[in-house]
Amino acid sequence: MNRTKAKDKTKKQLIDEVAELRQRIAELEKLETQHKQAEETLRQEQEKYRTILENIQEGYYEVDLAGNFTFFNDSLCRFLGYSKEELMGMNNRQYTDPESAKRLFQVFNQVYRTGKPPRGFDWKIIRKDGSQRTVQTFFSLQKDSSGHPVGFRGTVRDITKRKKVEATLRRSEETAKRLAIENAIIAKIGRIVSSTLNIEEIYEHFAEEVKKLVPFDRIAINTINHEGETFTVAYVTGVDVKNRLKGTVILLVGTLVGEVVRTRKSVVIQAEDPKKVTDRLPGLLMTFQAGIRSLMALPLISKDEVVGTLHFHSTKPNAYREKDLRLAEEVSHQIAGAIANAQLFIERKLAEEALALNEERYRTLVEESFDGIYIRKGPKIVFANRRLYEMLGYEEGKLEGLDHWLVYHPEYQALIRERAQARMRGESIPSPYEVKFLRKDGSSFWGEIQPKVIRFLGEPGLQVWARDNSERKRAEETLRAERERFLSLSESTPFGMAMIDKDGLFKYINPKFKELLGYDLNDIPDGKTWFRKT
Repeated sequence: MNRTKAKDKTKKQLIDEVAELRQRIAELEKLETQHKQAEETLRQEQEKYRTILENIQEGYYEVDLAGNFTFFNDSLCRFLGYSKEELMGMNNRQYTDPESAKRLFQVFNQVYRTGKPPRGFDWKIIRKDGSQRTVQTFFSLQKDSSGHPVGFRGTVRDITKRKKVEATLRRSEETAKRLAIENAIIAKIGRIVSSTLNIEEIYEHFAEEVKKLVPFDRIAINTINHEGETFTVAYVTGVDVKNRLKGTVILLVGTLVGEVVRTRKSVVIQAEDPKKVTDRLPGLLMTFQAGIRSLMALPLISKDEVVGTLHFHSTKPNAYREKDLRLAEEVSHQIAGAIANAQLFIERKLAEEALALNEERYRTLVEESFDGIYIRKGPKIVFANRRLYEMLGYEEGKLEGLDHWLVYHPEYQALIRERAQARMRGESIPSPYEVKFLRKDGSSFWGEIQPKVIRFLGEPGLQVWARDNSERKRAEETLRAERERFLSLSESTPFGMAMIDKDGLFKYINPKFKELLGYDLNDIPDGKTWFRKT
C-alpha cells in the first residue's frame, strides 16, 4: 500500500513538473513574440529615421577622431560632388584649404576636450570639381556604449548664397537692421516649429509670428490628398470665406491650390478685376466675394512632394511685392517640414545660430564705426552708437530720448533743420556738410554730418553719420598761419625769392624778385627757359 502511495506521489510530481515546464515554455514563447515585436518596432523606427536622414537637404556625417568619414547621407555626397565610394574614409584635409583644415581641427579638438558642441562653425570646402563653397556645420561628440569618445557627428549646410547676400546687405545699415528683425522672427518661428509635435499649436503660433513679416487679412494652410485629388483646410484665421472653413475637404480641380500643386510654383494674384481670374480659377469666386483682392499661394514641399499649400490673403489690391514673396517662401519651408516630419528641428536650430552670428556682426559694424551714428524719429534720438557718446561726452544711455538739436551749436541749428526738412521732402541736398557740434560740457568742435532718410521699425526717420573734424580743422588753421607767416617774411625780405614746381613753372615771386628782374608771375619764363637764357 505504501508503495502504491509512493507511485501516486511520484506521478503527481511528474504531472506538476510537466505543467510547470509547459508554463515556462509558454512564457518563453510570449517573451520571444515580444522580442520579435520589439525588434520589428526598432527596425521600423530605424527605417523611418533613415528615410528622414536620406531626404533632408542638409548633409549628415559621422567621422572618427582623425576626421575620416565613417558614415554620411546622400545629400553630403551631392554637396561635395563625390560618390559614396570616393567619400568613405576621406579626411577633411582632402576637401579643405590648409587654413580651413587648421581651424576645423581646433574646433573639433575643443569639442573633444570639453564635450560641449559649438554654437555653429563657418568654413570653406572645395568640391570635387574645384569650386569653393562656404558651409556651416553643427556637430557633437560621438561616444560608444562605454562612454568613450569615438568620433563626431553633425550636419552641414551650404550658406554660400546667404554669405553673398549678407555681404550686400552690410552696405546698408537700414537693410541690415531690417534683416536682423526678419531673421529674429524667422528664428522664433523655427523655435516654435521645433518645440512641439502638436501641429495645431504650431499653426497657431506660426500665424501670430509670420504676420510680423508678411501682412495679411486671412491666412490658410491646406494639406493635400494626392490619391483623392482633394485638399483639406488644415488651418485658417482672419476674413471668413464661405465653404472654406477649417476641416473642409475640397476637390483640387479649378482651384488655386490645384494650380500650385500642379506647377509646384508660387502664385501671386493682384486682382483689380476678379472676374478675369475666376474665369480661369472658378474656385476663387467665394474668396473674392469675401472681399479678398490680393493673394499669394505657395507650395509646401517636403521630400520632393507637395504636402500642402500656404496662402496669404489681403483685402487691398496690389498688396504683395517681391520682398513679401521672398519672406513667405522662406517661412513656407518651415511649415512644410512641420507637416511632413521632424526634419525642421535640425534646420531651424541652424537658422537660430546663424541669426546670433548675424546680429553680432551687424552690432559690431555699428559699435566699432569710426563715425558717430544716431537715428532720430521726429526730433528725438532713438539710437546712438558708442562713438557718438565718446564724441559728445555723454554717459551711455543718456542720448536716447534727447532732442537731437542739443548736440549742435545754436549757430548751425537753422541750417540743419532747413536741410533735414528738404531731405524729408525728397529734395537733393549736398552731403556730407560741415557743422559745429556741442558737447555735454558746453564746449564745441567742428565736424561734418551725412544724413539719410530711412524707415525705422516701420516709420520714417533720419539716420545721421557724424564725424569729428577737430584735428583737421586744427591742421588747416596751422597751415593757414604758416602760409601767412611765410608770405609776411617773403614780402619784406631784401632778397629776391621764387618758388618753382617740379615741372619748372614759377608758382610765386616776391616783390624784391620782381624789382630786380622786371618779371611778373604771369610773364616769367619757366625754369628751364630761364636758366638757358641766363
